[in-house]
Amino acid sequence: MNYYRRGLRPKERAIFDQMMNFARARSDAGSLSTRPILSEVVFMSILVAQQSAIEDLKKEISKLKKITIE
Repeated sequence: MNYYRRGLRPKERAIFDQMMNFARARSDAGSLSTRPILSEVVFMSILVAQQSAIEDLKKEISKLKKITIE
């Protein structure tokens, strides 16, 4: 993955690093898998982090809509 990272633009590298940090933060969940495949664990960890961010944004949008309606 290091070669892939090097091929990215600087802004994309920062995003890539952030995604890898999401995966590292959830490595304990991946280790509980019966036959962990590293790439699957990384992708699922990133997806969980992204979905969590989406849910947070949805909540924030709902709050902002309520404020504008009132």
